[in-house]
Amino acid sequence: MDFELITNDLEGASIDLETLAHTPLWLEIASDLRIASTFEEMLEKVPDYIGSGDPEVAKRFAHLTGGNAEEILQLKRDQYDAKLVELEHWGDINPREGFVKFLNAAEKAHLPIAIGSLRGIRYTWRLIRASGLGDIFNERNTVLREDVAYGKPAPDVYLETARRFNIDPARQLVFGGSEVGVRAAVAAGSPVIGMPIYYKETVEKLLAAGARAVFRSWKEVTLEKLHQL
Repeated sequence: MDFELITNDLEGASIDLETLAHTPLWLEIASDLRIASTFEEMLEKVPDYIGSGDPEVAKRFAHLTGGNAEEILQLKRDQYDAKLVELEHWGDINPREGFVKFLNAAEKAHLPIAIGSLRGIRYTWRLIRASGLGDIFNERNTVLREDVAYGKPAPDVYLETARRFNIDPARQLVFGGSEVGVRAAVAAGSPVIGMPIYYKETVEKLLAAGARAVFRSWKEVTLEKLHQL
């Protein structure tokens, strides 16, 4: 497989905030609303939880309880804001293990790198700065929800990253952490690799959605291995 641009999802594929923040917070809300008391039970009630994004999860919770989706979403956002302050204070927001080493290898090979994220401006730049990735990602090579008409699974984010580098989307290799992200890359015509947080729960779904391969960790990934796919 040949490629001229590597584009990564931010949360999940590049930075793990699922296990540090999102899932514990959603599970706490699910427990308070008597939807689920364990992660496995929450996945049974909301099968598309992984990768859906907060607004969609809030809608599912509201549907299950008869509650107000906007109120549930605001509750999650308030809790997430507080959690981010705590994580920033303790220096716990870091790239996934092996990610920076892979970025350095791509730079040595003169391969440009981009971020294509469902997240918006409100959180993205805080995460990039706190994780130490501010010297790598900037406004030119980072496409966010506000930059496109439609979010994932529409292809807009990955079409825009390819456009900014004047590269055919078919020559853009995408790393996605969720089924939604994989479907977006496939819709854009870009080859995609799965890099999920929850490997066991998602590997089959990612492959079925069109991922060329699925890795557990960036430590498993080399440019040579990718070119051989």
